[in-house]
Amino acid sequence: MTLAADSLQRRIRARLEAQPEHRALAFPGAGGRLVWWTRGDLHLRAARVAAQLVDRGLAPGQVVVIVSVDPKECATALHGVLLAGAVPLLAAPPSIQGMNSNLTQILHDVVRRAKARIVILPRAMAAEAATFGALHPAAHIEPGFERLLEESGPWNAAAVDPARAERAGSIAALQQTSGTTRFPRIAVWEHGRVLAAIDGMASAMGLAADDVYVNWTPLYHDMGLVNNLLTCLVLGIPLALLSPLDVVRQPARWLRALDEAGATQTWSPNFGYALATQRCSDEELEGLDLSRVRGFWNAAERVHFETFRRFHARFERHGARWNACKADFGCVELIGGATFTAPTAPLLAEQVDLDVLRQDGIARVANRSTRTSQWFVSCGRPHPGLELGIFDAEGERLPDGVVGELGLRGEAHFERYLGDPEETARTRRGDLVFPGDEGYLRDGEFFWTGRRSERINLQGKKLGPSELEHALFELPGLRKGCFTAFGVEDTERGTEVLVVVSEVEPEAETRLPELDKEIRRKLAVEVGVVVEVLLLVRKGVLAKTSSGKRRHRHFRECYLRGELESLHTSRAREVG
Repeated sequence: MTLAADSLQRRIRARLEAQPEHRALAFPGAGGRLVWWTRGDLHLRAARVAAQLVDRGLAPGQVVVIVSVDPKECATALHGVLLAGAVPLLAAPPSIQGMNSNLTQILHDVVRRAKARIVILPRAMAAEAATFGALHPAAHIEPGFERLLEESGPWNAAAVDPARAERAGSIAALQQTSGTTRFPRIAVWEHGRVLAAIDGMASAMGLAADDVYVNWTPLYHDMGLVNNLLTCLVLGIPLALLSPLDVVRQPARWLRALDEAGATQTWSPNFGYALATQRCSDEELEGLDLSRVRGFWNAAERVHFETFRRFHARFERHGARWNACKADFGCVELIGGATFTAPTAPLLAEQVDLDVLRQDGIARVANRSTRTSQWFVSCGRPHPGLELGIFDAEGERLPDGVVGELGLRGEAHFERYLGDPEETARTRRGDLVFPGDEGYLRDGEFFWTGRRSERINLQGKKLGPSELEHALFELPGLRKGCFTAFGVEDTERGTEVLVVVSEVEPEAETRLPELDKEIRRKLAVEVGVVVEVLLLVRKGVLAKTSSGKRRHRHFRECYLRGELESLHTSRAREVG
């Protein structure tokens, strides 16, 4: 077994030994106030978890699947797994999503392919533990976190002996891809590559000794896991962890935690900034101070310039600075963040001519003669450990402003997909990693335009589903970000036509015909496209992936099989 020259465990232990009383993690306590654990507190709790896992038969290098959305459960269990010299894989509990979700099947598939030795289920799945165990007889099924997290649990020094982690080998963690089209692949992350990613991010973000993080993104998502939890544990940065379910219900909790913790850095998908802007009341924000935040990082989905402008306008009086609004591009294959807005630079964005972009694949800045245009936000420059390029189908580098496939070179990337050498070979070509994203460069800045596999071809013009998002995002009555768009073949016309499906808010179900007209008009005027088929569906129909990605290709198959139950369906010829 190949041993890691450096490891997560070594870096985290060095922080513990240097400053055991330094703040490590915080969680909301009674009344919502943050309760901080020191590094010593966290180590003691994680060591008890490690001891119990070893008592259940866990050996170094074996896989533990942690199924939870609760940040305290995830963080403590993950640290315990690392202390035991094992390999963590965090997974979303099926209970977080409703109809058209395949998270139960995904969980069984992940446990099987990862050959998990232990599976820790949340309390909500305790009744299913016996059935789960029968399907996975080689794994120990832990029916809940309660026994593992007992603060009076056993102490077994041998379970956390540093020599034990030395026998764990080179694999630091396993991580699921987003799984937008099928069961997700499992990326293998080695210690050296994870540490290279963390060091690269720290340099790109300009992290300093006084930094404090607040995070609410799920820890089973690589943004929550790497960009927040592992980065903070390795670099010794205090981190407050909030429940994603609580923040989505009441986004003011996130902003209040930023103030209380004295946070300087925080991360959220684009929709989180929109929620905060729209749903926080003046009463909830009274006395709020956001002036210490140096980085409001926006990642994991398309970054909308207008969302950030509105967020800044709403919270400027509370100290939020425009230069603190930052963008990042990252993915599982590149371990956390790959490109970043510079610490001292403002967010860059440009209006691009959509007709030229679709017809010629060239990002030409809009001018007075432009019919339809759209803002594209720069995701910044690659961190020092990565080199970025844009390539055509033949593997040749493309010049600035020409859209092509993103490729990156460096140490901070995944090693392989577990049990999938063919897909690994498609993604890792020579010394370059191609995660399947498209975009263009402008003076060294990377502008993301979409996923290669989701392109829609309308009469020879290439359209990305994310191009529709900004228009749909603005419409009252539609659920924010809950839509899908795809092309289907029209044999009579000899081309694909556009199908759009969107969830509606319950209170908007009484005015579906009017909403239909508003959607078609807005997409025609602002995006320059004709929607051939429009379906309006109930809340919860368009279940996303566990990481919040839209599953355009998955729902295309559902549509073609007639499995999407709509409240309202219309065709272009019917509405004129």
